[in-house]
Amino acid sequence: MIDHVAMSYDVEPRLAVQELSPATAQTAKGEDVLSLVRAADGQAWSFEPGEGAELHFPVPPVPPAMARSYLVRTTGWYTIRLPEGGDDDYAVLQRLIREPGAVAKLSNTTLNEALRVASAPR
Repeated sequence: MIDHVAMSYDVEPRLAVQELSPATAQTAKGEDVLSLVRAADGQAWSFEPGEGAELHFPVPPVPPAMARSYLVRTTGWYTIRLPEGGDDDYAVLQRLIREPGAVAKLSNTTLNEALRVASAPR
């Protein structure tokens, strides 16, 4: 879910981009999946909800007078699994597929509703 979106109108700072590749990628069961996640090369790692891998990247030193931030670039696809026996909301699914920005809007709406419920007096 996207929980924050911001834009800065400040003068663009000095920028240095360095693309990193993972040094290791291991599942909780100890399976090495580095060769499957290192590059967009046609190989795929298929995993189920709740599964994942821990990736470690080499960390270069931060140049003087600069700060570090990260962006992650990934490739892949998702298989949408609808719950058994539930009401299928095809209208929402079609909106997510066709409307630009709909995923972020729905994520923000869902997050805001969860925060509203969590902060409501009990």
